[in-house]
Amino acid sequence: MGPATRPAARGGRGPGIDIESIGGLAQLRDSNGKPIPAERAANMLGMTESFGPHSSEPLDTAVPAHRVGSSGRATSDYERRVVDPATGEVLGPGRSGELQLRGGGLMKGFYKVDPREVFTPDGFYPTGDIVRIEEDGHLFFEGRRGDMLKTSGANVSRLEVEAALRALPEVALPIVVGLPDAEIGQLIVAAVVPTEGSVPTEASLQAALRERLSSYKVPRRILVIAPDEVLWTSSNKVRLADMAKMIATRLEALPRAERRGRET
Repeated sequence: MGPATRPAARGGRGPGIDIESIGGLAQLRDSNGKPIPAERAANMLGMTESFGPHSSEPLDTAVPAHRVGSSGRATSDYERRVVDPATGEVLGPGRSGELQLRGGGLMKGFYKVDPREVFTPDGFYPTGDIVRIEEDGHLFFEGRRGDMLKTSGANVSRLEVEAALRALPEVALPIVVGLPDAEIGQLIVAAVVPTEGSVPTEASLQAALRERLSSYKVPRRILVIAPDEVLWTSSNKVRLADMAKMIATRLEALPRAERRGRET
């Protein structure tokens, strides 16, 4: 049987498709039939290894206003915990770290890989996702472990910083990386290709970012570079490691007092 149809609107040429009858396309509604705004629906989170969502909310439920952006609470009897990826310390509510899963429909392991290399000794699977879980169980996805920078004890998503830079009209391409720093762990730095006709400065970009990001997320140094200075892979992706080396080399050439930049 084909998809449900409804009469075409007046003046139409034939039957249309009843979107409300198609799962995944219909407007989400609460138990009383009231539409749920998109921002109040849970952003369910799952992965192949969990065979579906491990965090979600019922489709007919709006997340509380103070939990907008949540991926919901645990589903399918999953146990979730957040740990410090460096130390393995289990973190309390509201703290950001790597999500680990146990139970539910979790996979048994990877083909021809020793389970001891996949799971923790107590059976949890490190997902590589950086999240925080609030005291009421609502989980918030913050990024992938490889995209997180650690500076002065805080986790910063380089993708969030890139998004903030990309939103500035004078920035065509932002590249954010972390450089090793003995004092704060990683120094957040960026290189940007300006839009045609724009002449941004490090100071102007930092000032604009302070209106969009917490101060500790604003790059300490921002280099303005030409389009042909960006290093690409054969699949048209930025070579982040090589760009980090290039930025580090440029900063090393500066007087010592200027390398780390001003406190933001």
